[in-house]
Amino acid sequence: MKSILKLTLFFSGDGISPYQEREQWTDGCNLVALKPGVALTYDRNPKTEEALKNKGIE
Repeated sequence: MKSILKLTLFFSGDGISPYQEREQWTDGCNLVALKPGVALTYDRNPKTEEALKNKGIE
């Protein structure tokens, strides 16, 4: 059986210290995918949001 699952990992804070640690503490890792390419997350994690946008995630 062929897998159709495609997984892409994103680091909170775009993996940049101190944003990574700070945004992880404020739940930067928590988001919900609404559909492919669209996700909802907290507005208090701007670096994580920027990282997602740079990868084409709305």
